[in-house]
Amino acid sequence: MPTFTKKQIQIPHRVCFRLKAARETVGFTLEAIAEKTKINKNYLLALEECRFNDVDVSPVYQKNFIKKYAEALGLDPEPFISQFIIEEADTIPHDSPQSKNRRLMFTPWPNIIRVGMITMLAFALLFYLGKQVKNTIDPPKLSLAMPDNGFIAHENTITIAGTSEPEVKITVNGQTIKSDEKGRFNEPIALRPGINTLVVVAQKKHGKSTENVRHIIYEENERFSLQKAPAAN
Repeated sequence: MPTFTKKQIQIPHRVCFRLKAARETVGFTLEAIAEKTKINKNYLLALEECRFNDVDVSPVYQKNFIKKYAEALGLDPEPFISQFIIEEADTIPHDSPQSKNRRLMFTPWPNIIRVGMITMLAFALLFYLGKQVKNTIDPPKLSLAMPDNGFIAHENTITIAGTSEPEVKITVNGQTIKSDEKGRFNEPIALRPGINTLVVVAQKKHGKSTENVRHIIYEENERFSLQKAPAAN
C-alpha cells in the first residue's frame, strides 16, 4: 500500500494582513500612516483587520486607500491593489447604505458652495467698484443753508454756509473757502452795494463740479445828520 505524505498548502496572506505586516516591518504607526495619507485612522485600522464593510466607501475608494497606504510605506501598490480586487472588491455590495452615504459625501456640493461664494464675492467687488466709479464720475452734492436767494443785507458782509462731500473743494466766486472733514462750510463774504452774485462751486479732484448761485442785495444804511433850523428874525 503506497504511503502518502501530507503536505501543508501555503495559503497567501490576505491583503489586509500583508499591509499590517508591511507597516510593522517598516516601523510606522497608524497615526503616521494617517498623517501621510490623510485617511481616517479608523479606516486604516479597519483595512488592517479586514473589516472592509466598516470602511463606508465604495470599493473604488477602498482601492485608492490601499494604493495610498502602500505608497506611504514606500511599496509598489499594484500587487496590493490586484490582490484586493481579487479578494475583496466583488464581495462588497456596491449599493450598500454605507456606500450610498459615502457617495453623497462625494457629490459636488462643496464645489457648488465654493463657486457660489466666489460668485457672491465677485458681485460684491463689482458693486463696490461700480459705486466707486459712480462716486468719481458723478458731480458732488452741494446744499446751501444760507443765505436765501434774493436776501437783502444791510451790512457789508454775509455768511454763506452749507454742506458738500468730504475732500471736495469749495469756492465762492473763484475764491477757495474752508470746509471740514464732513464737507461742512461756513464763511463770511464781503458785499458791494447793490446786487451781489455769489457763485458757489463744489469740485471733485477729478474735475466734476456742482454750482449753486445766490443773488444778494446789499442796501447801505441811510444816515441822516440833524441840522439846526435858522432862527427867525
